[in-house]
Amino acid sequence: MKNITKFILTGSVALFMASCAADSEKPVIDIHEPTENAIIEVGTEFHLDFTITDNDALNQFKVDIHGDHDGHTHGKLAEVFPAFDTIIIENISGNVVDRHIDITIPTLVWPGPYHISVYATDISGNEGLATRTIIIRNSIDLLVPVVNITTPSNGATLSNTFTVNATISDKLSDGTTDGEIRQIEVLIIKGSQKFSLGKYDEISNFSGAFNQATGQFSRSFNLPSGITSGTWELKVEAYDSYFNKSHGSIDVIVP
Repeated sequence: MKNITKFILTGSVALFMASCAADSEKPVIDIHEPTENAIIEVGTEFHLDFTITDNDALNQFKVDIHGDHDGHTHGKLAEVFPAFDTIIIENISGNVVDRHIDITIPTLVWPGPYHISVYATDISGNEGLATRTIIIRNSIDLLVPVVNITTPSNGATLSNTFTVNATISDKLSDGTTDGEIRQIEVLIIKGSQKFSLGKYDEISNFSGAFNQATGQFSRSFNLPSGITSGTWELKVEAYDSYFNKSHGSIDVIVP
């Protein structure tokens, strides 16, 4: 009798332990659309189609769309050039979930690569992940700004304090405005060495350095600490309303 009782007790414990075994399988996510590196025009719609499966029961999914322009850290650029960042969260159930989501890309967004991350969790807390990269392209305005540095002259020797004057416009050949300038940066470069002398944007009204109406840029700078003597490239970069980028550059001499 003792042996039988012991057997029943042991069997019951084993059955209890088996029923409480933890589920360690992650949900599986299959993204059907868009394809990897699909090119999507600004102002258009794309379809996000995916299927989520799990061995037990699903709990929630999250779609996270974000730009990948400079290592996910946009800083001030995110204020001047809005990125298309979107998060969608939905509670779900069952073993299989199919979703078709229509997503519209705004007209004014920073073009370039974007990551689509689809996360899914089951009722045991296991999380699965699938990713896809898309390329948002601007096809509305392909005209880049025109940048001309007027001061200093090409080949000039810089003093410790010097002034950079430039004309910057975003106009068509007939003189009509194609867009506005959104950001300007002045750099001095030699090989792998690069100093940013100043960055000016529309949000701060270019700190008074640029007149949008006349296209005149003027700012005085000090030579950066640690710069070495020799020939350097002085560059003025400009972005327009549709994030087209251009620059003007000259050679200068640092004594």
